[in-house]
Amino acid sequence: MAAYEIAGRQRAYSSILWNALEYLGLFVIVLMHEFGHALACRQVGGIANQIVLVLGRSMSAAGMAQTTPDVFLLVRSIAYINVGLLIFNLLPVYPLDGGQILRSLLWFALGRARSLMAAVVIGFLGVAGLGLLAIRSQSLWLGIVAAYILTYCLRGWKQAQALLRFSKLPRNGGYYCPSCNASPPLGEFWRCSNCQKAFDTFQSQAHCPNCSTQFPTTACLDCGRSYPISQWTASPIAPRPA
Repeated sequence: MAAYEIAGRQRAYSSILWNALEYLGLFVIVLMHEFGHALACRQVGGIANQIVLVLGRSMSAAGMAQTTPDVFLLVRSIAYINVGLLIFNLLPVYPLDGGQILRSLLWFALGRARSLMAAVVIGFLGVAGLGLLAIRSQSLWLGIVAAYILTYCLRGWKQAQALLRFSKLPRNGGYYCPSCNASPPLGEFWRCSNCQKAFDTFQSQAHCPNCSTQFPTTACLDCGRSYPISQWTASPIAPRPA
């Protein structure tokens, strides 16, 4: 991908070194984007009053477009890449961030399985649109992106079907997750970390019937959080969609 990106814009600069720097700029943008996800998760109580991006305008005002055209073109290209990635990533197409946001919003009305299925269907439509655009513009890059999204959509479709089957399993109505309020399924869906045997932790009161290992907490198969089994006996607050 690096070779394709660098060679594709080889004529834009006076030296291929600037093309390599432009590609590194793209890499830094993506890296910063992922750091943003992590920081947003850890620092939801933080303060951000303003974001100032004036580097490109300052360079233009200083006449660098004429004095150092390669540097000016590099900064301008990275700025365009940044804006383009922002717009593209916010498209409501799974698994892009916009598609993940759409799935999160649909989760409240449709539940975990059906919200993922709806997001994946829209993702398939996005793949079809990108594929047609790639053919029309003869863009290898768009074709690769379409193939990437298609791979994740197929994986998401299988996951949604598995979640839908899981939601229809018989449930143990005597227990409810303290976090998501879901009843655990009946069956051997928990695996002992000691002997690797599957068992129903609620039928055996959180100990493995094969090796007698006792587990201090029991994981919810719906939300993934773990609590002592004694906290699972409370009555449900309100029903939630499957």
